[in-house]
Amino acid sequence: MSDRRKGETGELELFDLPLAAPTANVESPAAPPTPALERPEHFEVQAEAPVSQQTIDLEGVQSAPAAPPPIATFTQRILSGGADVLIHAGALATAALGLRMMAIEPRLGQWPALLIFLLAFSFLYTVVSLSFWGQTAGMAWFGLAARESPVFPISFSQALRRWLGGWITVALLGLPLVLLVWGSSLSDRMSHSRTYRAFLPAS
Repeated sequence: MSDRRKGETGELELFDLPLAAPTANVESPAAPPTPALERPEHFEVQAEAPVSQQTIDLEGVQSAPAAPPPIATFTQRILSGGADVLIHAGALATAALGLRMMAIEPRLGQWPALLIFLLAFSFLYTVVSLSFWGQTAGMAWFGLAARESPVFPISFSQALRRWLGGWITVALLGLPLVLLVWGSSLSDRMSHSRTYRAFLPAS
């Protein structure tokens, strides 16, 4: 019957169509090949050294011993000590000026009070400065520093003993300065420390 209808009308009926769509072996056009990037002739990759080798090199640099700072000379120590003495004299003169401003005439009988003031000023000026910075103003002026060794700074007790050694030197009219001929002053020997040249003054 379907053949008769097809012959009459020349068209296919709905039930004569195939259930599945015909599979066509159609090939998709291939993608064009990606051109390879050309490496310039002057471009070279340098291989890095292994991490272990870099660590060994850094350890060798860090473990290299540094040269210790030079010891202060006799002239530098005398000049820095003289600068500290002048600062003490200025503090004593300031105290005398303060007495005059209070309408008090400075006399020789008042020397105990002036001495106590000078000792208190000297303690703060010397011991505190040496404990925190390893140098007084006079030592810093001439580039000197007091240290237990080139690596370790001095302690508070060592700074106190250096201060006592300085006052003993002043009380003996500078006679212990003869010890500087052997490289260490009385303050150095009492505190078990040394006086080094911290830096060279600018030319």
